[in-house]
Amino acid sequence: MGSPCRNALFILLCTLALFLPEAWGNALKGHPSPYLAMHGEDPVDWRTWGPEVLAEAGKGQRLIFVSSGYFACHWCHVMHRESFQDREVAGVLNRFIPVKVDRELSPALDALLIEFVEHTRGAAGWPLNVILTPDGDPLIGFTYLLKDRLLHVLTTLQTLWKEDRERLVALARENTERLKKDASKPPPPAPHPPREAFLRTALALADELSGGFGHQMKFPQVPQIEALLALFPENEEVRRFVTLTLDQMASQGLRDHIGGGFFRYTIDPNWQRPHFEKMLYDNALLAHLYLMASKVYGRKDYADIAFETLAFMEREMKKGKLFVASLSA
Repeated sequence: MGSPCRNALFILLCTLALFLPEAWGNALKGHPSPYLAMHGEDPVDWRTWGPEVLAEAGKGQRLIFVSSGYFACHWCHVMHRESFQDREVAGVLNRFIPVKVDRELSPALDALLIEFVEHTRGAAGWPLNVILTPDGDPLIGFTYLLKDRLLHVLTTLQTLWKEDRERLVALARENTERLKKDASKPPPPAPHPPREAFLRTALALADELSGGFGHQMKFPQVPQIEALLALFPENEEVRRFVTLTLDQMASQGLRDHIGGGFFRYTIDPNWQRPHFEKMLYDNALLAHLYLMASKVYGRKDYADIAFETLAFMEREMKKGKLFVASLSA
């Protein structure tokens, strides 16, 4: 039979355990999703999204930290290495209910998170991180943060949650109501005539020196270019812009001249420095675009690029009867 002191200590520890957050541990080890599985060894007590998350958050009145990404995302890997594998960060995150989301498995949830961050910050991307109240209302969202900045945000929110919880709950509810209100608004009337308005807008955004749209990072933006081809096949200004863009994408850094296929985007406006992930949908869309341009402009070299891209997808992205969605950076 134990001593009185030992029995008293056991009772004290059991009593304290009633007031501590439930220890879940990391639930992602061995997950069939490569993205979620790579977080399986993190010291963070990750779990997947489900109704039990809100139930546990409501029971313990804990904030929910939802982090969404995908395996080929470069900055997802960077934040994983810098922050989510770090024990100091994990110690703070585990005061929340930490949830990992593979956006390719949960696109509807990811879309809601993206919508919130776009509304509140003007832009969004991945890794996508949103903190929710126990009721599921979004409080704050952000993308990649350095470790020190992430710790500052998390610890500040924890302090505010203890000291000014009612204000945070009200703010998060206002965010939800604002999103609902914006979603219910009728779309603005289309400009008249929309065809000419589209042409003016597209050419106003066109980079006349390097091709593509904008003057920062360069994405292929295939749907816009295909629309120009379909609507204005005889327009000489469109021809100059589209051929310049296709020539630059094929001859510069967006295209992998050794391994084949196209990278997702370049981090500079001149198509020189690629972001090295490759997406199945990008390559499929680009193959279609080059075939379309070959037909419209009579350029055999565009057809050659299209067939080379299709061959790359067959060779590198087809696994059995299926295709992988992406190749990691």
